[in-house]
Parts: sequence; C-alpha cells; structure tokens
Amino acid sequence: MMEPPPTTRSCPTCGHAYAPGAEVCPQCGRDDANPFVSPIAAAKPARGIDWRLLLGVTATLGIAAAMGLAAPGLAIAWALIATPALVRASTVIKRRREAGLPVAREDRFHAGVASVGVALLAGIAGSVAFVVICFPMGLPFFEIGPDVTRPNVGMICAFVGGFAAAAAVGFYTMKRFWPPRAAGGGHG
Repeated sequence: MMEPPPTTRSCPTCGHAYAPGAEVCPQCGRDDANPFVSPIAAAKPARGIDWRLLLGVTATLGIAAAMGLAAPGLAIAWALIATPALVRASTVIKRRREAGLPVAREDRFHAGVASVGVALLAGIAGSVAFVVICFPMGLPFFEIGPDVTRPNVGMICAFVGGFAAAAAVGFYTMKRFWPPRAAGGGHG
C-alpha cells in the first residue's frame, strides 16, 4: 500500500518547512533544481557606498571637528584612532557578508570594539616606534639656549625617521590584524 505524499518538507540547508511543490526555500533561498550552488554565494555583492560607513565617517569627522575647537590635539588623536577602526569594522562586516555569514547587531558591536582595540594597539606600537627611533637619533642634535635660530637638520631628520617608523609599525600592525578574505576571493 502506498503512503500519501507529505504535505510539507524540510529544507536540507536550514531546516525550514515548506510546501513540496516549491523548488526554492523561502527561508534561505536554496534551489532544489541546483542544490550545489549556495544561494548566498551566488548573489552578487552590492556595489556602491555603504550608508552605514558613510554615516560613521561623517560622525567621526563631526566629532573630530567639534573636538578640534576645544582641544586640537585630542581631535587629532580621535581621528587617528577612529578612522582606521571604522574602516576595519566595516571591512569585517563586509567580509562576513561575502562569506555568507549572518550579520547581527551584536556582530557589528563586536567588530567595532575589536577594531578600536586593534587601532589602539597600532597607535601604541607606532608611538613606541617613534620614541625608539626619534630620541636616539635626535638627542645628539638637541640644543638649548637663547641663540638657537638656525634650523636643526639633525632634529628634523630624527622627527622624520620617527614618523616613518611610527607609520610603518602602525600600518604593519593594522595589516596583521586585518580580516582575511573569504575562501575563493569572497565570491564562492
């Protein structure tokens, strides 16, 4: 004796129940006609500017401008920490989407906090590199007195070397903790 066909079935990908005549799962988009293609990987990534990133950059610049009126040095520190953290956090979210992973509000929060930590680490490492290079190079050229009127080339070279070392170490630190691309270049 034959059994009647089931009225619903479960998607093998996400477990969502759907009608047996449907070929595409309404929950995850799995296509029964071609079950070997991931519906998330097959989707083309959206091109254009992410409005959240644009809003974050605008807010960062607004805060830096407001801080610049009260304390210019604090505004520079804010911009040096917030800008790379914002770019890194948006890259983490973008790479999660490219990999087909869900992105919840908690994921955005964790990406932001981790990115601020990485940016602070890069800033501290860059500062240490500046001190390690600049002070030993510039100390022999340090002059104190009322008649110091000519530019001190040794001190200028020490500052340039210190800034170069800080930039290189900071860049390396950010690159070291940059989120990796999904396997297959993020498209499959």
